[in-house]
Amino acid sequence: MVFPLLTEEERLLFPCKKCKKLVHPSNLIQNDTCLYCFEKKVRQSTFGLKSFKAFSSVYFYLPFFSAIGSLLIFFFVPYITQALVLDFFAIFIIVISLITAFPYINPSMFQMAEDRISNYQKYINEYNPQSAEFYAKHPDIPAIARCSICFKPYCAHDLCFTNLKIPTDCRYCVERYLNSNLSATIYYIFALAPIVILTILNGVIYRFQIDVIIIFFAPFIIFFFPLGVYLTKRTMLSKSAPESYVMKN
Repeated sequence: MVFPLLTEEERLLFPCKKCKKLVHPSNLIQNDTCLYCFEKKVRQSTFGLKSFKAFSSVYFYLPFFSAIGSLLIFFFVPYITQALVLDFFAIFIIVISLITAFPYINPSMFQMAEDRISNYQKYINEYNPQSAEFYAKHPDIPAIARCSICFKPYCAHDLCFTNLKIPTDCRYCVERYLNSNLSATIYYIFALAPIVILTILNGVIYRFQIDVIIIFFAPFIIFFFPLGVYLTKRTMLSKSAPESYVMKN
């Protein structure tokens, strides 16, 4: 079998993992997907974030609902099963709070979803998969990939990399969008406060149980959101570009 000889330009191209068409590395997203095939992922992530936002208004009413529900349980549920009912009610409030609080604790991520759509529409019209792109800020420096948020081509120094040395987002988008609003956690604290107080009171009046200790730490669960965002941002920005990419520049 005779294989066709590749031209010099074709040797520099890589196949998109979705459509298998040859693409210049500077026009790939995350080192393996062309901009055309990446559209589905952009719209899926945007739809997922909008789903969270659709229920976000419930978050502000949770303290009132929690207080009323906790008091009803404390005064009308028999003390034998009261602790168990309070535990289930706490789990319900925690789950609803985490779902509805997300847009307020990480508002920049929802802004990112909107900007991502507009950025995609902007660059897809002028996208030429097989042409070499140059660094957005310095036209004389060749790019190695496109950012998966703003879709601009960047050199190795301004891109973040995964542990597998795959370029993902540019450092400018990571700085801009991976932020948290700690003040929004106050509604979660207010929502859990009545349950925590009545659970502890139940344990003091009747008997001390392990669930009192568990429910005491429940208000702190919400802080895993901003902590996760902070650690993700710090990890992404702390990774320097692999030598193989730096040498290309």
